[in-house]
Amino acid sequence: MHPKEITLALVPQARFDVIDVAQKITLDFGDLLSQYRKALYCSYHTTAGYLEQSLCARLRYSREHVAPFMRAFQKLFPPGENYRHDQLQFRAELTEEQRQREPCNADSHLTFIGSGLRNCVTYLNRPGTPVYFIDLDGIHEKGRRIRQTTVLA
Repeated sequence: MHPKEITLALVPQARFDVIDVAQKITLDFGDLLSQYRKALYCSYHTTAGYLEQSLCARLRYSREHVAPFMRAFQKLFPPGENYRHDQLQFRAELTEEQRQREPCNADSHLTFIGSGLRNCVTYLNRPGTPVYFIDLDGIHEKGRRIRQTTVLA
C-alpha cells in the first residue's frame, strides 16, 4: 500500500469555524482513508489547526463540545484589545502593502496557543469519526481567507 496525500482548500463560513476534514475527504474522495491505520493532518496556518485526537475524544468528537471549549479560550483573549501584534505600524517584518491586508488577529494566535491547537496531528483512522480543522480568523474585517490543509495517510 502506497501513501496517499490529499491537499484541500477550505473556505471558512465565519471568523470562527469548525470544519470536519474527514467528512470532506469522504465526500470528495470516497472511503480513501479507510484502508490506512493512521493519517497525518497538517495546517499551513498559525491561526487554524487541529486538536490532538486524545483531547478531541474527551470532547466526544462533537462540534457541540469542541466549540464551547474553543470559545472559553477566545474569552481569555478577546479581539480588539491593545495587542502589540495588532499595532501594524510597529511590525517591521511587514511591507506597507502587507500592512494594508494584514488582519488584527493577535487574539486568534493567542487562542491557538492557549487551547493547544497544533499545526500537525496524527489520528488513528476511525471511519465516520470527525477530524476538525478549527479556524480562528477565517473571515475578518479585510476579507475571507482560503485555508489549506494536507492529509497524509
